[in-house]
Amino acid sequence: MKRAFTAPPAFVFVRYKTTVAIRRRQKLCFVISDKERLLYADYEPGYTVSTNGNWQLVNPEHAEWIFTLNGGIRLVGRWAKLGYANGELNKNGWYHFNSYGIMDFGWFKDEQGSWYYCNTANDGWLGKMQYGWYFDEVDKHWYYLDLTTGVMPTGWQAINGKWYYFTPETTAYTYEYDAVNEKWFYKAGNTVRPHGSMYVNETTPDGYRVDANGAWQR
Repeated sequence: MKRAFTAPPAFVFVRYKTTVAIRRRQKLCFVISDKERLLYADYEPGYTVSTNGNWQLVNPEHAEWIFTLNGGIRLVGRWAKLGYANGELNKNGWYHFNSYGIMDFGWFKDEQGSWYYCNTANDGWLGKMQYGWYFDEVDKHWYYLDLTTGVMPTGWQAINGKWYYFTPETTAYTYEYDAVNEKWFYKAGNTVRPHGSMYVNETTPDGYRVDANGAWQR
């Protein structure tokens, strides 16, 4: 099954049941007002760090970062393309913020239901959307992240002239969702083939053989 890709949205409209959302985690408490929730969708998709706003580390223990625009509005429930004016072009990229404004990293599923992987290393690029081939050291499987959108594809995919097969929807996910903290966590002892993982040196469900590199053997 082929899957069409869509670019990360410039902004995402989110419906909220309450007028004020309060998040409590340990001793940290975030309060997001109606004004913040309504205004964030009016901003442009891209910003320059230090010019349009700045990063703030709100919880060092859990590496929780927020990005606040000039004027005090926090980026909430959306993708944002952040650029650096001081020559750090390798940091330029897409970052995602959950409904509390906390920057996501690692595997996560966004508001559109698409899976992404954002950098987890504390190397100056924490949270930046990743592209291309990715080997997960936790579940020991290969994945591919679209070079344009960063979306994790499933099913048959043509990459550089070769066909590869990535696990489609499964009855159980490798990662489970913590709704309180809006984080995805790897299920310890999981025996289900990970969603989106590449088939290697085996036969696909539709009867095609792939080699040790995952490529279809014609």
